[in-house]
Amino acid sequence: GEVVDTGRVSFTLRRAEHLLGAAFVEISIKYGDDIVRLVVSGDLGAGNSLLVPPIEEPGEADYVVMESTYGGTVRETSGATAVERHGVFAETVGAAARRGGDVLIPAFTLGRTQEVIAAIDLFSGMGVIPPGTEVYVDSPTARKITEIYRSFAEELSPWAREFYEGAVLRSSTLREVKSRTSLKVHTRNHRPSIFLSSSGDLDYANSPRHLMKMFGDGRNLLCVVGWQSPGSLGARLASGESPVLVRYRERKRFRKDWISPVLEVQSFKSFSGHADQGQLIRWLQSVRGARKVFLVHGEAGPAQALAGKIKKELGLDVEIPERGERFVIPVVAGEARSGVSAAGGVDSLSAGSDGDYSLLSPPAIN
Repeated sequence: GEVVDTGRVSFTLRRAEHLLGAAFVEISIKYGDDIVRLVVSGDLGAGNSLLVPPIEEPGEADYVVMESTYGGTVRETSGATAVERHGVFAETVGAAARRGGDVLIPAFTLGRTQEVIAAIDLFSGMGVIPPGTEVYVDSPTARKITEIYRSFAEELSPWAREFYEGAVLRSSTLREVKSRTSLKVHTRNHRPSIFLSSSGDLDYANSPRHLMKMFGDGRNLLCVVGWQSPGSLGARLASGESPVLVRYRERKRFRKDWISPVLEVQSFKSFSGHADQGQLIRWLQSVRGARKVFLVHGEAGPAQALAGKIKKELGLDVEIPERGERFVIPVVAGEARSGVSAAGGVDSLSAGSDGDYSLLSPPAIN
């Protein structure tokens, strides 16, 4: 929200919701009496975060550089609240715990782990997940990131500040432990527990190690809560493939075993950190004065689907840059911005080697 002015260029960061601290940037470049305004989206959140405040609306811009990760996806839960979106996840976890099963949730350590902890805390308090269910988090990186969330509690959502009452992500059932401690739980008598572990697609770290101790019991549950890279163990399990090859480390040795899982496997989209097509369109629609949109950070299919939707619904010019491609960004003269015809009123803006802007040649952005 603070305007940082360097004289010729100024910028403002605004909350993007994707993660704690994630922001999109509004950039203004002065050129004589005119200004070129750009908005660069970064990653935009999906409106489903329990911990991070909602995405802010952008202001005015001539050009928008925008992500398109889920530009071809329309989620059924797009308009639901965060609590409503996570309800099916909580009911599924609660059902597994009540039948005596353990739950494995492989999750990205940055953002995803913290959101899942918050969801478990919320629905445990509501009784959907049995109260007292212990949650083991055994990733050192996740623990460090969780501490950052705790350190910046004032930056969290109003819900999070009220729900946790000063003790952010510190429920009495959370166990932040070393991997050997959490893995030993499987070998002793214990109440049904939740194991929240890295990696998100089960290809490395502790997730496959937990899987090897859980796959043979049909009461257990594997919750896939994040994007699965093609060909990963998580993607193969989510598709129902069996048998599957599991690569993991055991006692400082790497092992490979074929398994035929009998545990329940369920996938949930409710924790996705990226806006879907409808949310991207609504965010872009709130940009006042946009003339051209550059779609980045997306595979070809989703980017093309979003480009078509933008052209059809908003009537904007859209480019999907190739890697390394460069574009001319013209200055929009004051009268052109206000809607008055400005013959000859659009000049080219260029960045010199010292960072200053001049009329020497058209500028280029990557």
